[in-house]
Amino acid sequence: MKHLRLIALFSLLAVPLSAQTQEFPEDSGNSFLRICSAVEKGNRTQTEIENVMACVAYVSGFGDGVLVEQSFARVNMGRKVSAPFCLPSGIEKGQIIRVVLKHIRDNPADAHHSTASLIMSALGKAYPCPSQ
Repeated sequence: MKHLRLIALFSLLAVPLSAQTQEFPEDSGNSFLRICSAVEKGNRTQTEIENVMACVAYVSGFGDGVLVEQSFARVNMGRKVSAPFCLPSGIEKGQIIRVVLKHIRDNPADAHHSTASLIMSALGKAYPCPSQ
């Protein structure tokens, strides 16, 4: 009976530990680089296709979050927040991901930083807003 309790306890502890080893694009620039580089491949494995989908979802959510923050500041705080970047009309998510990948590769000393800050920096440099 004691062995069953130990096995049950180990099983409960093992699940969170194994979940912690999974990597996500938002974990860091390094993670984004490893996972999202699949965007640049032609023929992809099923795992690489899933990685591309995760990257597209993350970049889409990031962009939506920036827009929501700007709207929130304008509506609820009564102030206009300048856009951190201005994406061209019709830009595809794959192109945005490639811009971010290039930025991370060009700045390897910053790759351990948060993915969100690296995306903001990459898009701000690649797509600055016109002066107003």
